[in-house]
Formats: sequence, structure tokens, C-alpha cells
Amino acid sequence: MTPPPTPPANAPALPTDLDPSTAPARPGGKFAGAPLLVFLLSLAMHVPFLGITPIAGTEGHRIFPAHEMVRSGWWMVPMLFGKPLLTKPPLHMWLIAISETIAGHGGELVWRMPSAITGALLCSAACWFGGRWFGKTAGLISGFCALGMLTLWGQSQVADIDATNTLFAALAAFCGIELFFASRRGRAVWVLWAGLATGATLMTKGPGGVSIILGVWIFALATAIQEGRPGRIAHPAFWLPLLFGGAIFAAYYYAASASLRAHGVSMADGLSGVREGTSHLYPHSFQALFWAAFVVIELLAFGLPVTIALGCWFNPAVRDAMEPNRRRIAGALAASALIGLAVCLATGTDNPRYEYVMLPPLCPLAGAVAIAALSAGPNAVKWLRIFVWASAIALAGTSIVLAVAAWPLLPARALLAACAALSVIVCSLTVVRLSASWRGAWGLALLIVLAAIPFGLQRHYGRSNMSGIHAARTLRQIVGKNPVVAVGGAVTSKPEVFYYAGARVNYFPKGFAPEDVSPGTWVYLEEGERKRWLQTPGVKLEHVTAIPRTPKVDDYLAWYAIGSALPNVSPGWKEKDLNRQGAKTPR
Repeated sequence: MTPPPTPPANAPALPTDLDPSTAPARPGGKFAGAPLLVFLLSLAMHVPFLGITPIAGTEGHRIFPAHEMVRSGWWMVPMLFGKPLLTKPPLHMWLIAISETIAGHGGELVWRMPSAITGALLCSAACWFGGRWFGKTAGLISGFCALGMLTLWGQSQVADIDATNTLFAALAAFCGIELFFASRRGRAVWVLWAGLATGATLMTKGPGGVSIILGVWIFALATAIQEGRPGRIAHPAFWLPLLFGGAIFAAYYYAASASLRAHGVSMADGLSGVREGTSHLYPHSFQALFWAAFVVIELLAFGLPVTIALGCWFNPAVRDAMEPNRRRIAGALAASALIGLAVCLATGTDNPRYEYVMLPPLCPLAGAVAIAALSAGPNAVKWLRIFVWASAIALAGTSIVLAVAAWPLLPARALLAACAALSVIVCSLTVVRLSASWRGAWGLALLIVLAAIPFGLQRHYGRSNMSGIHAARTLRQIVGKNPVVAVGGAVTSKPEVFYYAGARVNYFPKGFAPEDVSPGTWVYLEEGERKRWLQTPGVKLEHVTAIPRTPKVDDYLAWYAIGSALPNVSPGWKEKDLNRQGAKTPR
């Protein structure tokens, strides 16, 4: 192995723990505890907030199929209120079902725990690979970069699939880089791990996580051609991980098809979301291409300050300060991220959340360029120190802004004020300490934890307003306990309404119409469904009540009559009390 370049004569002396020449190339000794430290810190940041927020958004699409798996014992196909839900593969739902099985009961804390764990594993993986490739200090920097990436915090506090998808996509990318650019031996092991991670990505969100994986493989392909070794492309190690991952997904597809046939259920009933997703695999217009380009810019902005590592990589002094093997790995990380962003643009991605998988591989790159900058001369060291100062100030400012945003949570005001005040103090001490020694950078770890507290509380406040739990209370007040409610599209938009209301759902996923149900039934209608029902000859809806879904959108509960008497409703119920202020009950 070529020794690292000698620092310039006028370069400042480095502490032993920050000297790249003393850092091991492989994790061992004291570094073995760094990934565990990062893992535990991530759990400490997110687990306390898992159970305080009601189910909201698309969480119900993962939670209720998982709950049904535990209840019925049929784990092969996700089912939502008795109908197959195949808009996403089931791996994350299996993790939720396992969590519920271990706990012996369901609940928001239990259902969200897999996301908190996979988010913590992502930070730990960034730390481990960063240390493996660039030394123990770079590994710690990589891990804390992942911990401090606020964009990814929300994934670890909800039951959606994003944390699991980001973990496996990043692992597939890391394993691919190890296989093609770092590993000299044990390649069969990395082929296996890369294939398993790719298969897990496909089993979590289908193609939703493959952009960064394609980035690695496309760059490996380009590197083989550039180096005049096209034979590498034909080597089994190049294709086997992708084929293995695809085979895992194909095996599940055929097993699920057979299981559905055995249960007499049509797979087509649950594939509407898949068909919708495949129709957005490329930009259909110039406007779509424009928004895809804007998403790329948003991704770079949301990943700050970690995405600055991409710019630092193009500094020749930083690259030249790296040992050749490490420079090769860092180049693969940077190029794979840029190619992945190009894939996002080519596929017309219109939501940055769908491509957060691009951000974690930048964490080991940040660790690499930080260590290299310390050997690149006083000018690079000066800018690195300024960057760390700016990061400390930004984290303190973020903590204060989040505390102000969460201030309406009256019981938490003392905690929020304490977090804001401590952030200012820790930031000040960090900046002062950094003026004399790099050891002040450890204050960044505390600032990350302090910012996570108001973030969790502010997210609770926002998601509480998004949740269907408020509509559920209204529904329960009208129809009483254990009612049977016929439902159409509202199941996919607000499934938690019926869970919190304790309602038994008769779900019609396609074109919910009067002929689907018998008269004498409570029906829960979206606005478009209500209009279609009222335009159908002979249909009579009694006691139609608007139930707010969002501040601007209503759903409607009605009694489908045709001569059938209204059942007894809860005592004291007044229809006008359940509508928005000043609104009249629609007829």
C-alpha cells in the first residue's frame, strides 16, 4: 500500500487521533465501539417520540396490513380491510408484524419501532464503512454526519417504509463500492451481501431505492471501460448481486400469486398503485423535466451540510492528500451520488422524499474529505474549521427554530426552552474550543441530540393535525361502538379513521357505488363519491354529515336509506354540532 503523502512543511501539527497516517484502514480495537455508539445515540434521539403521535399519512398502509398478518397468520400478501394491498412489497410490513409479535400487542410505539431501528442501523453502517475505508476518525465523522442529517430524521419516527428503504439501498451501494473499488479478498461474501441488500431494497419499495444502486454499478461499468478492462463487466461478480436481488423479488412475486390463487383472491385488485407508479418512470413533458431538475437541487439543499462534501471532493489539494486506494473509494462515492442524481432527473422524480436514498453515501465521503483536508495545507484546514463552526451555529439555530415551531405544545415548553438555551451554550463553547483544539468538535454530537428533541415534538404537533383520529371521534360519536361502515376510497386516504373509531369496514376498492351495498347501511364517502351517489336515480342519503379530512377537504358520513329506518345513534348527538362552524349539513 502506498504511504500517504507527506504534509507540507508549513502545515499545522495534527493531534494523533486526527492524523490520517495513524488511522487504521480496517475497523478494530476502540473503533469497534463507534458504530454501536452511533446506533444508541440514534435510538435515543427518536425512540422517545414514537408513541406520542397518532397514526397519520400513509402509515396506515403499512401498519394495518402488518396487524392483519399477525391476526390471520397469512404473511404472504399484505391485506387492507380484507383486500390485497400490493402497491408496495411487504418487507417493511413484515418487520412491523415481527415487532408486534415480539411485543405481544400493537400500538404506535410498537409499529414505529422498526423504522427507529433501521434508521439507527443506517447511521451505524455509515460509521462502520467510513471507518473501514478511511480510518477511525473518518468513521466517527461519517456516523455523526448521518446522525445529524435532519432530512432523514422524520423517517425514523414514523411507520412508513422510507427508513427501511434508505437503509437497504445505502447498504447495497456500500457493498457495491466495497466489491468494485475496495475489497481485494473475500469478494464472494460481498457479492452475497450486495445481492441481499439489493433484494431487500426491491422488497421494500420496488424500484424506489435503486437510483443510488444504479449509480454504483454504472460508475463501476464506466471505470472498467476507462481502465481498459472491459472483461470485468462479464465477470460474474459484476452481475450476480443485481441478478440475485432481482431473483428474490421475482420469487416473492410468484409465491404471492400462488398464495392469492389458493385463497381465491385476484392479484389485480391490489395493483392499482403499481400501475400508477409505472406510469411515472420518465418525464412526460418539459414541465415534468423542470420539476425533476428542481428536485435534484432540493436534494442537495436538504442534505446540507453533508452535501458540501461533493464540492470539497473537487478540490485538487484535498484529493491529492488522500492515499490512492482511499482516493479511489472516495471518488466512487462522489461519482455514484452524482450518477444517481442523474438517474433521478432521467426518471422524472417529482418528490425529493423519494430519493433521500442518495444522501447516506455522502456521509463516508464527508469523513474522507474532512481527514484529507487536515493534510492538505493550512488553507484547507482554515476552511474546514470555518465549516465546523458554521455547522455548530446552524445546528444551534435549527434547535431554536424547531423549539419555536413546537411552542404550542404547552406541556413541553420548559423542555423546549431548555433545549434552545443549552444549544446556544454548547454552540458557544464548541466554537471557542475549536479555536484552540479540534476536540471541541465533540460538541456537535450534543447539538445534534438537542436539536432532535424539539424536532420530535414539533413533528408530533404537525402529525396530530394530519391524523384521522379527529374524524374517528366524530364517526364514533355518530354511529356508536362496533358499527359496520361501507367505505370506498377513504380507506386508502385515511385508514386510521376506522381503526380509531373501532368500526368494522366493508371495503370496496373499485368505484364504490350504491349497487355495492344494501340499503340500511352507514356509508363513508369522499366528495367525488358523494356527488356520484346523489346523481344516481333512486338513491336516498339521510343524515349526511361533513367530517373534515383536512382543513380544506371534507369526507361525508351518511345513512343509505331507501325506506330503511335510521338506527339508534349516540345520546345527545346533534347533527349540526358535527359540522364546521357556520356550515350547513349537505343534502
